[in-house]
Amino acid sequence: MANVNQIPETIQTVDEDECIPGNVVRDSVGRAVKNIDGSYKTIGEEQLDPGPQSARSQGLYIGRDIPKSLLVSEKNPVPPGGVGRLNQLRTKAVMTVIGKVVSGFSYTLISGANQVGKYQLDSDFLTSLGYLKPDYFAVYGRDTIKQPGAWTGLDGVVDLPTWFNSTGVQEKAMLRLLTRHYETMSNNGAIKDADNLCTVAGMLCVAHILGPGIGSEKYPGAKRWRETGGGQNINGFTGTYFFALGRYAIDVLASKTQLINN
Repeated sequence: MANVNQIPETIQTVDEDECIPGNVVRDSVGRAVKNIDGSYKTIGEEQLDPGPQSARSQGLYIGRDIPKSLLVSEKNPVPPGGVGRLNQLRTKAVMTVIGKVVSGFSYTLISGANQVGKYQLDSDFLTSLGYLKPDYFAVYGRDTIKQPGAWTGLDGVVDLPTWFNSTGVQEKAMLRLLTRHYETMSNNGAIKDADNLCTVAGMLCVAHILGPGIGSEKYPGAKRWRETGGGQNINGFTGTYFFALGRYAIDVLASKTQLINN
């Protein structure tokens, strides 16, 4: 397994629209048209689904405690690749906002809900990724992470202390989880072909706390959140807040001109 903590901090961007609204006028080659004052020329009011619409009120102030300097922090390694339409830099920005908000970048944090590590993965996610045994999860649920013999040994993780000490494994697991959520939401309509990159990142952040599926009316997943705008996780994080974090990741942390060399 490649050590994700040793990957050089050099990230290239690609030339693709980031958070340009869907109601912006385009020229003959698809470029967004701007007014004299630098604002985008639009046609009418942009039509958004209820979830993304509810996040409009959040504003970019939500990321005031997540500076760009965190993108090159030693606590924040570069992922081996991107996720879907998000390149390596934008994927790192998404992982940055999630890791900062849910754990403060602590690889050893365990919450009262038994979510663990930098990205606060629970037993359900860890089982789906192959780190915990399904038969143990069926019996112990959220407490599976603490059970002797519950860990499969994948990537050398045999118990909870090993998970805490395996920082590179945690990063690898998070990238795999984001990729899986992207694929699931692309198939179920929670991510749409016409979505700009801010929406893609926002939905990935929502899926991290609500899951990528429909869920239930009481416990909606990212798909239902997009269609209704409601839902929060066991820690009180709302889909609306996390969608706005995704927009901040793309629009601020990973701006189009950004190039990081260290």
